Amino acid sequence: EKRADDAEQATDVRLLQALLRAFEDPDHHFCDWWARGVWLGSPERPLPRTPALYNRKTKWTLKDDGQALHGDWRTNYSSLSEHESQVVKQYDAEIADGMMTEMSLGEALDRFGTDLILAATGAIAKKGSEPGGEVRVIYDGTRGVYLNYGIRVRDQVQFPTAPDIKAVLAELHEEGGSKISLLFDVSKAHRRIPVLEEEWGRQACQVRGSAAATAQAKRSKGGPGAEGQGRKPSPLRRSDFSAHELSEDVYVNKVGTLGVSSAGYWWGRAGGAVMRLGHYVVGSHDAIWALLYSDDGMLTGRTDYPERGLLLYLLTIMILKLPLSWKKVKGGQQIEWIGYMLDMSRFEMGISESRAMWAVRWLTDKAAEKTVRLGELREGLGRLQFLAGPIEYVRPFLGPLYAWASIGPRFARPRLPVM
Repeated sequence: EKRADDAEQATDVRLLQALLRAFEDPDHHFCDWWARGVWLGSPERPLPRTPALYNRKTKWTLKDDGQALHGDWRTNYSSLSEHESQVVKQYDAEIADGMMTEMSLGEALDRFGTDLILAATGAIAKKGSEPGGEVRVIYDGTRGVYLNYGIRVRDQVQFPTAPDIKAVLAELHEEGGSKISLLFDVSKAHRRIPVLEEEWGRQACQVRGSAAATAQAKRSKGGPGAEGQGRKPSPLRRSDFSAHELSEDVYVNKVGTLGVSSAGYWWGRAGGAVMRLGHYVVGSHDAIWALLYSDDGMLTGRTDYPERGLLLYLLTIMILKLPLSWKKVKGGQQIEWIGYMLDMSRFEMGISESRAMWAVRWLTDKAAEKTVRLGELREGLGRLQFLAGPIEYVRPFLGPLYAWASIGPRFARPRLPVM
């Protein structure tokens, strides 16, 4: 039953918690945080450890540069201005859904004080969308702001990769018989996790306005919060901005936000809890294979009556009211999932046509040019490494290229080695 201090959200988290507790799940207490709101993580309030489910994470991409970046703000990327009206439209829709709130800069400063962070935001058109259609908003919690630098995810949350899919196919082949799979997509998965109200200000942004530019100008002149002084900057105050800037609109995220390091972690635990409950409910008699990669799920029936396990699992998700993107729910024996092509009748695995065509075009272009910027080569090798999962004979050719990609800075353009 919902409690007075629970956040408003679509998913029935308390029902999930009660069912997980009944099945003696080791992480049922996580639902208390999910129901009320999670925290983003910081040196003062680190993220939790869950040794019953995850190994300890020991390596992080970002290194803490100290407190010199604390409270700094960044202006938006130029891509946002190209889609400004559409971004405002999408933000208004998220405000209606309770995922964001809007207030003036003056109100935000009064409410969140030194915790207020205006991060740079960009936007790119979604694949296949019409001109002026839906865009993907990119919130950058890393560049120039002390947000992701202060977050340390301590659990090594893992998602299924090519070896896991191959293991599933091998088990299905051993069992014999033709199999059927069902694909689903959790709608706005990372934004289904509410954040504690006192932390909302740490993931704020503007679409229109000059407040961030003013803050940066003051720092560059050695004003409040100047960088490079080896100490915590002075907090920004109302007096640092004009009356017009104080009236500018600020959009504040109330839920998990892509671009904040901990958003994926919290959704990983939430998605894992839902998937485990599905297994508990279906039981061993109608057991299925269930994989979840971020917000993309794949269910594969494995008994004489595969539809029973598939439908019962899907029914469990529906009872919990976890929002699904129904236009993406589909199934069959030949499916495409997270870039892989899977044939459940022949137990075969390959890559999607679009990824294969990209690889052919990119490799052909670079071979013709005979030179490549090392930064681009590293990015391309990352995508080729994904293809090497099902296409294992590619791997020996990637080793020398990885070595070559590390010989200089990312903007260097040496000639490609002869292989």
